[in-house]
Amino acid sequence: MKLSALSKTLGEFLRNEAGTYVTVFALATPAIFGAVSASVEMSSISRIRAQLQAALDASALATGKHLAITTDEDVLAVYARDYFDSNLGSALEPEKISFGFQFLDSPNSGKRIRVSANYDYDFMMKFLGMDELLLNIASEVTAGNRTIEVAIVLDNSGSMDTYTGSSYETRLEKAQEAAIALSTQLYTLANISNKPDPVKIAVVPFGHSVNIGSANRGEDWMDMNGWSSIHHENLNWEGTSKRGDDWPELVSYAAGYKALPQAAKARRQPPARLPSTG
Repeated sequence: MKLSALSKTLGEFLRNEAGTYVTVFALATPAIFGAVSASVEMSSISRIRAQLQAALDASALATGKHLAITTDEDVLAVYARDYFDSNLGSALEPEKISFGFQFLDSPNSGKRIRVSANYDYDFMMKFLGMDELLLNIASEVTAGNRTIEVAIVLDNSGSMDTYTGSSYETRLEKAQEAAIALSTQLYTLANISNKPDPVKIAVVPFGHSVNIGSANRGEDWMDMNGWSSIHHENLNWEGTSKRGDDWPELVSYAAGYKALPQAAKARRQPPARLPSTG
């Protein structure tokens, strides 16, 4: 073939546009499939990360609440893992998850609970050049310094000596057991607080009234004028104390109160404060 003929043939080939799209598509196919695969992989990774984070958050919050029951680290670790597993769902493979639990001191705010999870993600498209990716996710809650003051008021009247239901325990014995159980649970809070005396509990037994002590006689917070609807149920209208001290003003007021009809008593305005004798 002459050189001129070869040049002519080569020129015609270069000017020929037939089959251009096939060539371009063949060259672009790897890039297109790579982009689609990467999009699918990233979507899957985001979904798994969100599932793990939600399960860890639920586990951390539930375990922090469980501190009110126990501060045993081994018990808390098992509780945290169980709660994590129950919120994980069935989409993830448990054998690919490494769960971590830490019960830490916080100098200024009590205790910290930190839960973490490592997940080995296997790429579906190996041709991207990556076989697996390790996802590291964690969640942490702080149990603040808690303080609490509680007064447990126990009925000590005669009816508490009776039995309840089919039990062989009296009502008073059951009340005592409930008070002990409540106190035990409340004192658990002291283990996660660095404040002095974070839990204070008072036990107040009563029959028909509570003895507040003679030192509080005449205090402003007492119902000295009988404003309460049940005030006159327990008041001694004889006008004397157990020591026999007379209280003439009380006797005078009582006589007027007893003489009123029931409807008038309900409408009666609060009287002037009765003077104390001490």
